[in-house]
Parts: sequence; structure tokens; C-alpha cells
Amino acid sequence: MKKSIKILFVIIALTSYCSYSQVVTAISQVFVNSQTTVSNCSLIDFATTSNNSITVYYKLTKPLSQAVSGNITLQLKYSSSSNGTQKASIPVQAISWVDNTQTNTSTFESTISCNISESEIQVTGSSIYAEFATSSNIKTSSCEYSLKKTPLPSFSFSPTSLNLSCGDISARTFTVTPANIPNGANVTYQWNYSGWSGTVNSSMNSVTLTPTSGTSLPLNVSVTPYINGAAYPSKTCTISRSSIASNGSISGNTTVCTTRTYTLTGLLSSEFVNWSLSNATAGTLSTTTGNSTIFTATGSGSVDIMATVSNTCGESYTKTLSLFAGSPPSFSLKNDLYENQSCDIKYHYVPFIIKKPVGVSLSFEFLYPNASYTATSLGNNDYRYTFAFNKSYSGYFNVNATFTNSCGSSYFETEGEYYIQSCDQIQANNNLNNTENSFVIFPNPASDILTIELKDSENQLEKDATISGELFDMFGQSKSKIEISDNKATFSVKGLKKGIYILKIYVNDQVENHQIAVE
Repeated sequence: MKKSIKILFVIIALTSYCSYSQVVTAISQVFVNSQTTVSNCSLIDFATTSNNSITVYYKLTKPLSQAVSGNITLQLKYSSSSNGTQKASIPVQAISWVDNTQTNTSTFESTISCNISESEIQVTGSSIYAEFATSSNIKTSSCEYSLKKTPLPSFSFSPTSLNLSCGDISARTFTVTPANIPNGANVTYQWNYSGWSGTVNSSMNSVTLTPTSGTSLPLNVSVTPYINGAAYPSKTCTISRSSIASNGSISGNTTVCTTRTYTLTGLLSSEFVNWSLSNATAGTLSTTTGNSTIFTATGSGSVDIMATVSNTCGESYTKTLSLFAGSPPSFSLKNDLYENQSCDIKYHYVPFIIKKPVGVSLSFEFLYPNASYTATSLGNNDYRYTFAFNKSYSGYFNVNATFTNSCGSSYFETEGEYYIQSCDQIQANNNLNNTENSFVIFPNPASDILTIELKDSENQLEKDATISGELFDMFGQSKSKIEISDNKATFSVKGLKKGIYILKIYVNDQVENHQIAVE
């Protein structure tokens, strides 16, 4: 019994498919651009029209007894090997069919429209057709109408941009390439240029031009094509000046004891040089023009020798060589930011900034305590030297330092100017500064004047509060007493040894502690 039911379903499905597949889709005629009628699946010629309107008259035919619904679409094929692309779609309802009992058929007739751009099709090989798809996606198609277009005339131009270096007066060729020109058409060209020379006439689609000057940039070259006297869009080659190439480099020793010769190499024949110095107190130049100059040291210190290269077109670039004239200067240490100090399980790391000129070497002889160090370049001849002390050491740091270059040496001894705290002291002082203090002290570190102000100007202290301040060194010795009036004060630390100090501010019976760094 079950087998019989399955067979029945198969028969019904096949019957439905055969009925749907009997729908015939046909195009009776096509109306093109509201003026041309094409029938019998003939060729549709768009000629040179860029945008084309298509109205298709179609007829669907099916057996009388079958109810069918679906969609009628217009399909555009770019080539014979491509699939159709839907351009328009209209639904067809089952109740829309018209029955004809004499022919035992039902029909549906209407129109469907779309627009087709000439860019969507080939010169030949494209086509359009109508397709009916039932609600169960069974499709039938009409014959295909071949499509044709006549490509519009066009012109390409080469080159479209040109970069000329200073002094370049070599000939350049500019070419217009026409395409799709109608047979027998008269094509002419109007060339426009300035700052160029060459033979040009209206019949030439390719011209060779030469810049009239190597220093003045010629203007853009453009051409306007004409077909039978009608102008087409102009084509332009943009002319620009290439930047001067910084090929030169200064050769010579970077340390000058008395005199040195410096030469700029890599110059072009059209370029010239002007020499100058960044620091006239360090030395003089024997000449300020030409490829070479002689530097004579008249003092000592860092100096940049600069060669400015120019060309006849007004372009320039500058090359710089950093020198050091004479023996090295006096050595100096400058504490880096105190917050850059750090401690680990064994060492206390204290950074200093040292200016070490080019060509100068630096060595240390530690008097006490002994320390190792690392150096990091910060640029502009500045180096960060980080000294590693025993983490438990507190006291002054003394070291002999020697600056050396090929002209001589200079020496420096710190003589107890730098006080080093132990890691425990640093931690204790940090804890002091982390309390909720009412006052702030700035700048910190300082080398001259310090200012004391309320942290919160809106939160004034009691009017009758007794306020005073006192500065102590790390040994607990008082260095100065500070008068605080109207909740503010300034005081000088000039003349104090570099190191860490504690500022105590007394407010009635309360004490604020602030760590101060003097450098």
C-alpha cells in the first residue's frame, strides 16, 4: 500500500513539472529608446547612445488546466559564455492568466522595461532575453536578442606627468593615441605649451619638445583633439620640479686641535656650496665657498660645521658635521630625576646626566664608595651614567673623572658634592611624602628658590594657626629657618651642597615632612 502511495506522489510531481515546463515564454517585439522597434529576435543596435531604455512586449502561454504563478524577468548577458544578470522583474499571479477554451490554453501578455548602459555590453556578443520562473523555480526562456554598440571615439595621452631635475633640458616626446575614430573622419590636434621648443602642427599626434631653460620650469603640456572640427576633452601632462638630491657628505676629522680641512663630496656640476659654523667662538673658517674649507680652532667646545648646497634653480639642502675644538671642557655631573633612582636586592642605582662631546672619551676613578656604571646616550651629546652603589651605603660620593681627546685631557673631582642615601632612607623619605600634607613645595629638585604653598587654596588653615618651617640635612643639622606668612613662603637653597634635605613645616602641634632635592 505504501509503495502505491509513493508511486502516486511521483506521478503527481511529474505531471506538475511537465505542466509547468509547458509554459512558453516569447518576445513579440522590443521598443528601443522610444523610437525603434525590433522584432523576431533580431539585432538591437545601440549605436553610440550611452544609456538605452528597453521596453519588451512578451507573451506567456500554458495549458488551460494548470494554475501557474511566478516572475517574468529581463536577463542581460555580457557574452555568450556568461550567465544572465537580472535587469527587471514583474510578478505574474495565477489569476492573471486569460483562458482560451478553443485552443485549450491560457495566456498572459504585458510589457517589462529596463535601462542598459553602453558600458554594460560589448561591441558585439552581448544579448538580452525574457525568462519566466514559476514559484517552484521552474524556468523557461525566450529567444535572445543580440546587442551591439558603436564605441565612442576616445583619446589617451602619454606621459601624463613629468618630473624634471634642475638643469635637465633633454627632449621629451608627448603622444596622443586615438581610438574608435569613424572611417573618413578628419582628426586634428591643438597643442598648448610654454617654456618648450619644438616642431608642432595640428596634424601631429606626437610631438618632441625640449625645455628652453634648465633653471626655469616649463609649463604643463596639453592637447585638445578635434574630430571634424568638434572638440574632445583636452589631455594634459603635468610638469613638476624634482627635489634636489642630498647626495653630498662632509669628510674630515671630528676633533680639531689646531686646523683641519673639510671637504664636501658627492656634488653635481650644477651645485655650489656655502660653509658656516654654529659656534663662532670655537673657531673660524678660511673660506666660506667652494667644495673645501679649513677650520682653525680659536677656542674649545662643541661646534657644527655646516655645508649648505644650492643649485641654480633655487633649491638647497644642508649637511652638518659635529666637531669638538681643543681639549675637552671641565667635567660636570648633573643629577637625573630623583624618581629615576631604584634599588634591587643588592644595589642602589643613581643616575647622572653627563654632557660628553663628540670625539671625547670619559673614565672614572672612584675614591669612595666604589661603584660600577652603565652609560646610555640621550642624544645631543648627553649621556645618562647610572652608578650602582651598595644599597646600604649612605654618605657622599667622590670620584675623579677624566675627559680625553686627541688634543688633551681635563680632570674633575666631585669633592663630596653628591650625597647618596641608602635604600632604607629613600623608602622612609618616600613614606614621609606620602602622608596627607597641607602644603606643597616646588620646584623639586631645585637649585635656587623654593616655594611653599597650600596644596588646596580653598581649604584654608585656622586664622590663628602658628606656622613655621625649618630645613635639615640628612644628618639632622638645621640649615635654615623659614618664615611662613599667609600660608606661603619662598626661600633659597643656593649655596647648599647637592643632596637630599628634609623640610619640616610646623602647624600648631602638627609636623609635616617634605623631602627636598638640591642640585
